[in-house]
Amino acid sequence: MMGWLAEWGNAIWAFFGIEKNSTAVMAIVAVLGAVGAVFLFFWRRFRSPEGTLTIKNEAPSEPMVNMTLAQFEERQRQLRDEITAKLQNAHAEDRARLQAELDEVNARLRAPEKALEEAKDRITSLEAKLAREANSFGAERIEKAKDALRRFDYSVAEALFDEIRKDAQIAVQAAARAEYGLGEIAEAQVNWAGAARHYRRAAELEPSMDNLYKAAELTMNAGDYATALSLSTRHLDLAETGTAFQHGRALNLQAMLLQENARYEEAERFYRQAIDVSAQALGDKDPNNATALGNLAGLLKGMGRYEEAEPLFRRALKIDQATLGEQHPSYATGLNNLANLLRSMGRYEE
Repeated sequence: MMGWLAEWGNAIWAFFGIEKNSTAVMAIVAVLGAVGAVFLFFWRRFRSPEGTLTIKNEAPSEPMVNMTLAQFEERQRQLRDEITAKLQNAHAEDRARLQAELDEVNARLRAPEKALEEAKDRITSLEAKLAREANSFGAERIEKAKDALRRFDYSVAEALFDEIRKDAQIAVQAAARAEYGLGEIAEAQVNWAGAARHYRRAAELEPSMDNLYKAAELTMNAGDYATALSLSTRHLDLAETGTAFQHGRALNLQAMLLQENARYEEAERFYRQAIDVSAQALGDKDPNNATALGNLAGLLKGMGRYEEAEPLFRRALKIDQATLGEQHPSYATGLNNLANLLRSMGRYEE
């Protein structure tokens, strides 16, 4: 934890040493907020009412289960009847699961002594887990949950564990935002390796579409094409359910990484899909469509398919000329790409 905070502090210190980085201040604010949320989560979990840590590692004692063998068997028969009723009206996709649950209850009824001992062991395990949460929820709530467990009432413990899960999820999301913010700072400093590392951590903590895209993009920029392709594939799975723009962007990134990994036929297919999807979303006159056209043309040129590449380079150049103007760097790049192709074809005068 301290190492992570030190790395964060060094990134912030280096960042403020560069005057031109004023546009990335919002990234720092996001990091500060996220780190604060993580700190509050752990402070809440490990403080005691008196301000001292009270976690104990004592071995749990045998639970005082308030249920006789006969009562346990009756509870299992009730459970069997409930599942049987559900099974009678269940859809086909649920019947196998319900039948497996019914088989488990019948197995308990065939060997009730063994099943009761297993239930006691499970309660012992649950009580030990609850005891570690006393700093967060207080001894009174924990004892109520334990008392309910000894009556085979799992509802109170279930509610507590669900609350713990939600708190932990909030802390994980905050940590993911902090990693993303650190990635933005590293990217602003043109530190591709550092940015890729932070974006990947953000994607590990919260594999959202944005986190996976930035992780794949910056990992590609850092030169780790195999890892970037794996991230891009996961991103593409999510993007297929997103907007047409997101889907087209994901297809183009996937194609670029397939090309970098020398999987040219697959790359061509994805480039063509990206062009089709982007044209539907943005129109065939959009600069993003020109980028996809240029990427496909570059792939075809590299494969020696000059005649197919030329019209694509010209289409991309025409779009950039109409939308960005002849003074834009993208237009100059397009001219250079077309000129290199013509030279490769021996058409030196053009």
